Amino acid sequence: MPAPVQDSSPSSGIGHTHSRLISRISAVSFSLWLASGVIQPVQAAIIADKSAPGGQQPTVIGTANGTPQINIQTPSAGGVSRNTYSQFDIDQQGAILNNSRKNTSTQLGGMVSANPWLAKGEAKIILNEVNARDPSKLNGYIEVAG
Repeated sequence: MPAPVQDSSPSSGIGHTHSRLISRISAVSFSLWLASGVIQPVQAAIIADKSAPGGQQPTVIGTANGTPQINIQTPSAGGVSRNTYSQFDIDQQGAILNNSRKNTSTQLGGMVSANPWLAKGEAKIILNEVNARDPSKLNGYIEVAG
């Protein structure tokens, strides 16, 4: 008559200890690489292209809650604001294109300050150009204030 037998046997612990050691070494290696700058964390960034003409470089500041506020450049006589970036990555927090001549309320950033580049009027069209090797990462909302 067959007797029930336990299906598992106790482990010697070598495999488990070995995998924990590899994990620990990997975490230490990663930390050292990160600290030395060999690898860099993924960050969303909005950076004006410094090689573009001054009138095409938007100003990026933070709102009171930390959401990026992009003060677009002065629009042309036809109402086109041309803005050139070397990086345009949006994270889950989103970003605000500021097309307002006065302080205004936004859904993403709360109150935003007036855009100083819009003294002669707000843009009818906002043209955003990105000069980058890698594609932009749009992982959040982009709100237009104004």
